[in-house]
Amino acid sequence: HPVPLARLSFCAHCHPSALLLKTFLLPPMADSMDIIRKAVACTSFSSGARDAISLAGPDLASLSGTVPTLLQAALEDAKATASDSLSKIDVAALEKELEECKAALASALAEEELAAKKKEEALHTKTEAQKLAKAAEAEAAALKRHQQASIKAWSKAREEHARALAVAEGPAKLLEEGGWSSEEVKLASLQALQKLVPQTKAEQDLCAAVGEAFGKKPDARARFDHVVVEATIKSINEYVQDLSEAVTANSMKERLAKAESYGLWAIASTESDRSGEAREAEAAASESLKRACKETESAKKRLKTVESTTQKLSNEKVALEEEQKIIEEARALLESKP
Repeated sequence: HPVPLARLSFCAHCHPSALLLKTFLLPPMADSMDIIRKAVACTSFSSGARDAISLAGPDLASLSGTVPTLLQAALEDAKATASDSLSKIDVAALEKELEECKAALASALAEEELAAKKKEEALHTKTEAQKLAKAAEAEAAALKRHQQASIKAWSKAREEHARALAVAEGPAKLLEEGGWSSEEVKLASLQALQKLVPQTKAEQDLCAAVGEAFGKKPDARARFDHVVVEATIKSINEYVQDLSEAVTANSMKERLAKAESYGLWAIASTESDRSGEAREAEAAASESLKRACKETESAKKRLKTVESTTQKLSNEKVALEEEQKIIEEARALLESKP
């Protein structure tokens, strides 16, 4: 028998489906009422219909009066709502997008791996280029230090040759010919000559007699003086010739040394340029790796979002399909009621 409504206690906060559950207390119809209760509680069931049915009173408990008709109409609407909701859930499209996300992530990971490899290669190239540049610069600097003594000696030989030639063609010739115009000129010329002669192969006795022999005019010189003058001029000329030959030989050596030095510095410059290019390439590879890492992170986030959405909608689809099943059971129950 139905339970009188007066014996039921209601709360202002009770959900309509809870009120409905409290009303369905006819023991012989417990299973049927449970099916009806579940159907009315479905999210696809109209809240307005749920409120109206919960106020049906005894007719609701006995499924009499207008309640079956109301329930049938509400269940039809719920069925349509569930079907409409299901039609909007395109799990296949989401799964396709999910596969695309996985493929994008795989591609991003491959690009990241390739970028990391290129960065490693660029770093190795940069390190080797820096080593070669440093070694080339060190070799060029070492050669320069090694050549400094020779370059200094060659320069000194050129200067000595120039001074000796200047004395031979100037003061020595002037004194030999007795062509000085004043005593001051003669003394200055003798001073330059006496400074040069000891550097030649002239003997010591000859060096001592230079001042007196060259200090006389040619017609005033004794036979000894003439011998001294001739021997001195010969020694000076031989000395100048030796210096000239040395300068010529040194000139060739100096050219070769400079060519070698320039060659090494050219190599050092080239290696330095390569080092700079390798440094720029390594920096570019680092930036590429950073971009690849960002792409990978973006692909991971997108995949996570799509996975979450796919799972959520799949769950909703399962829930809606379950609701359809419950609604169909409720409809079948109502249709079978006499």
